[in-house]
Amino acid sequence: MNERKLAAFTLLELLVAICVVVVLAALLGGVTLRSLKISSVAKCTMNLRQIAGALLISAGDRNNTFLPYAARETDVPGEYEDRWSAVLIERGYLSPGSDIFRCPAFPANTDLKTNWSVSMQAGSRWVHYGYNNSHVGGSFRYGGEKFKAARLAELTVPSRTILLADSLRPTPSGPRGGYILEDRKGSDYIPDARHEGRLTVAFADGHVEAIPIADKENPWKELGSAMAADSLWKR
Repeated sequence: MNERKLAAFTLLELLVAICVVVVLAALLGGVTLRSLKISSVAKCTMNLRQIAGALLISAGDRNNTFLPYAARETDVPGEYEDRWSAVLIERGYLSPGSDIFRCPAFPANTDLKTNWSVSMQAGSRWVHYGYNNSHVGGSFRYGGEKFKAARLAELTVPSRTILLADSLRPTPSGPRGGYILEDRKGSDYIPDARHEGRLTVAFADGHVEAIPIADKENPWKELGSAMAADSLWKR
């Protein structure tokens, strides 16, 4: 009797069952992928909120002045000592060995260096969030010293002044992290809208937003440029 029942299980029924399984797998796979993308935005939001908080606390400890994006140039052209990310760890504002500078949506060919050295000379390529170096971490746009950071009182509207954002530095060997962010098109360190066209931004008052970017190649359309009237960079 059992053998006759098994024989009665037709090819059509098998095909229907397989189709149902395939459809369910596709639906679940889409939901899982979407959940992962949403979680990457949530992770970046949490990371940036903590880093922005650390920068604001350190500013309070520095007579209400932000950390400079780097302390000074080394003897090697284009290299700097004591980048802001290293200083936050070295002075205890953030935990060493943390992956807080790593964005889960960053291209997979680079990774965060978790064994932070004291000098952190090569650390910038493992930092996936860039600091507004021309207006907050430095005074390049204001005729001041290159590494002279802004005072809190100099920010006209902190809630609309970019402090940090998702960053990327294109190189011939592939994308690298960018520890700073340039405020104009054509720069080496670019805001990277890698969360389905959204850029995660921490503003100078500590709050974080995911800003939609229509043209990933030119995020300055939404962010403004340098000292323009609509710029979200300037003090």
